[in-house]
Amino acid sequence: HGSDLHILDLRGVWVKGDETQKLQQTLEKLPNLKELYVPHVASDSVLATLGRDHSSLLVLDISGACNVTRDGIEMLCCGPSSTDESSHLQIVNIGTTGEGDVIPSNVALLIKNLPDLISLGGYTYVGKALLHLIADDDVSSVRETKLQQIHDTETDANTFDAIVKLCPKLESMYLD
Repeated sequence: HGSDLHILDLRGVWVKGDETQKLQQTLEKLPNLKELYVPHVASDSVLATLGRDHSSLLVLDISGACNVTRDGIEMLCCGPSSTDESSHLQIVNIGTTGEGDVIPSNVALLIKNLPDLISLGGYTYVGKALLHLIADDDVSSVRETKLQQIHDTETDANTFDAIVKLCPKLESMYLD
């Protein structure tokens, strides 16, 4: 019943209340998803479900006014999995225009724990997230990312240096 489904696109679908639990139950039955689009409806519980058994997931759109916290991001990246496979997420579209809904330190957690990440979609404070990586860890232990596309706002010299140091595979950069 859908276990071979590779793409689930729920853009334009509003999931509220009890429907969130139904969404989680549905996602649990779709372990082979490669692309999931759930903008405006993602929550920590949805991310926890994805963190358990979705190692094949490559694209995740949780953009919009989503109810996602550090706990949810940790569960997505580092949650208990029934397989030994780590996440292969390459694209995570998170946040909305502006900084208010997802703070850069939470996005830094994604960058740190998703080694195949190439894009954070329209997230506009990637530079600040990279600065958090450097601030949170010993600079020499911070690995280069695979980010190929970034968007950054209010970029200063330190932020630009962090981008250059941590993003050698960068192909596209939009600075405000």
